[in-house]
Amino acid sequence: MAETEYLLMLSKDLGFLLPEACASPLSEISEIARMLNALRLKVEQGKRK
Repeated sequence: MAETEYLLMLSKDLGFLLPEACASPLSEISEIARMLNALRLKVEQGKRK
C-alpha cells in the first residue's frame, strides 16, 4: 500500500498526474489500509482464543 501511495505522490510531484487525479486513489488507499489493519487485528485476536 505504501509503495502505491508513494508512486502516486511522486507522479503528481513530477507533473505526470494532476492533483485532482490523485485525490481519489489516495483516499481509497487510506481507506483500504485502515480496513486491512482492522482485519489483521481481528485475525490476531482470533488466534489468541
